[in-house]
Amino acid sequence: MIVRDISSRGLSAAALGDPPALNEVVRARLEDGRELWGLVRWREDNLFGVEFDTQT
Repeated sequence: MIVRDISSRGLSAAALGDPPALNEVVRARLEDGRELWGLVRWREDNLFGVEFDTQT
């Protein structure tokens, strides 16, 4: 996965193969070691967007 854009609410990325399914739970590990969890909210070709779980 190549992150194209990231914010406090989510990210957009390009998958190296097939992107994850809609509503699939994914995680992103940041350089500082933190992990963020979210749901895939959109996908188009190999691109997809994740909405982070901001409740935790």
